[in-house]
Amino acid sequence: MPNRNNMLSQVQNKILNSKNILLVLPENVKLNALSAVFAFALALKKANKNVSILFKDKDNRFDFLFKPENISEQISEKGDIVITINNQKNNIYELRYEKDNN
Repeated sequence: MPNRNNMLSQVQNKILNSKNILLVLPENVKLNALSAVFAFALALKKANKNVSILFKDKDNRFDFLFKPENISEQISEKGDIVITINNQKNNIYELRYEKDNN
């Protein structure tokens, strides 16, 4: 089992050393998780981070919530997306991606 303090330290360092942060939510997100991400986004913005949230509320279930700025249903800017996976302790046997023509 990975050392929890080490993992937390790695996450903190990534956040501290990043200027732009993308928070991605699944389509079937629960209210408590969504609220936590919105609060986290506001805290990051207060720490002078550029925060974007990728979230699609297809049924308008969460219209009653205060929403932070920069919420998008899709990634609109062209460029590289970097996904970092620490494979030191976790064996990943396959990694797959799909790219459409857009």
